[in-house]
Amino acid sequence: MSTAYDGSGEVLVASLPSRTARVRAILTVCMTVATVGVSAQALLNSTLSSVGTSPAPAARLLFRPVTPLIPDATTRSSASRDRASLRDPLRESMVLASSDSLSKTLSRVDGVMDEDVRGVMTALRGVLNARRLQAGQEVIAHFEAVGASRRLTGVQLALEQDNAMRLVTITRSDKGKFDAQKVDRPYDQRRFAADAVIGTTLFDAGRAAGVPDSVMATFIRVYSHEVDFQRDIRPGDRFEIMYDQPVTPDGRKVGSPDIAYASLTLGDKVLPIYRMTLADGRRDYFSPDGRSFRRTLMRTPVDGGYITSTFGMRNHPILGFSRMHKGVDFGAPVGSPIYAAGHGVIEEIGPKGAYGRYVRLRHGEGVQTAYAHMSRFAQGLKVGAKVEQGETIGYVGSSGRSTGPHLHYEVLMDGVQMNPLKLNMASGTVLRGRDLAEFNELRTLLQREFAHLRHSVEGVILARGETLTQEARNRRNQEL
Repeated sequence: MSTAYDGSGEVLVASLPSRTARVRAILTVCMTVATVGVSAQALLNSTLSSVGTSPAPAARLLFRPVTPLIPDATTRSSASRDRASLRDPLRESMVLASSDSLSKTLSRVDGVMDEDVRGVMTALRGVLNARRLQAGQEVIAHFEAVGASRRLTGVQLALEQDNAMRLVTITRSDKGKFDAQKVDRPYDQRRFAADAVIGTTLFDAGRAAGVPDSVMATFIRVYSHEVDFQRDIRPGDRFEIMYDQPVTPDGRKVGSPDIAYASLTLGDKVLPIYRMTLADGRRDYFSPDGRSFRRTLMRTPVDGGYITSTFGMRNHPILGFSRMHKGVDFGAPVGSPIYAAGHGVIEEIGPKGAYGRYVRLRHGEGVQTAYAHMSRFAQGLKVGAKVEQGETIGYVGSSGRSTGPHLHYEVLMDGVQMNPLKLNMASGTVLRGRDLAEFNELRTLLQREFAHLRHSVEGVILARGETLTQEARNRRNQEL
């Protein structure tokens, strides 16, 4: 017989001579040795040489180290050393398909009984709505060996949320009942910084600088109190931004970013803002003099809106004659979020003739705002409900007397419509005394951090919480 060994744990056998029994014994020894993890090459070569064989080219008959389907206690540790190439039979990973439910996916797994599926789904109700699981969700099932078969012992799911990874674990108790629990593990908060010159659009400049669109959308919302992004932005203007972003262990940016510092340069006008948490827990953005950057009302209460019609006399596009246009129209795609321009209470919500789907808010001191032609309202809104500035109250549409999707926005003072673009709405909080001193210290720190991070791709991991701890501040000051 002629044989060869290719160095990969495979025995190559070309032909079988008359000494069949002796060769079979050799192969049996090789299989046994490979199973317990001992190198078969030296033993095989020495054994073959003792029966007068020599290596030669061969056709392949493959023999690999064998691991039982369900390892027992004595072989499980050796099997674990080879897990890179062998699937763990006591762990099954599945991915939900678009047409599958969790129960259907589990029911197709070997070793999962119908009563196991019912037990898992019953336990899960207390911690998770399984109907909300999306296609692509990974599900991991764990088993224990029972003779030549296996029995389900638990199920795990890892769900991405805005600021934490939610781990849901369902385990079988000693009495056979399944119990579920959930644990939220916060993501690392990583701080990034970037700056760019605006060429075509603000979003394009942000993308070129590596800033996610979600961060630029937040940037626009914050500055919409002061800036008309359709009229005020010009090529050659620039921005700076430093933001906190939840990041998964593998480096993916997830959840909602939070801007810590930003600056927008419009020609010769520079508008820096700094985020600060006040003593009562409220967070706000302040200009360098300690005045809140937020105004009583936002100038552009729609995501991505651009002015299509201003306040004043115009030729009505449907009626065909001139009449007073008592608001400002913002064009935007159907479904774009519409925001409450300020803190207030809903006075009216529902269909209103030519206005279509309509919402009116009362903000105090005789100030009201109205929003018309919506495609739909945000869920849970009703007359008397309170809304926060920037909260979504509806979505752009073309209901009522309208030629296309847009938001008709009105500001009323004591019941009379005013030009929203010419109102000088007062700012909110003004910092004084100790708050102002703390703000000035924070402002200096944020500026130094921005200078340090502006060319960093990876950013820096923050301490848990909204901003740097005092210990982290001291350490950062030493680094800077």
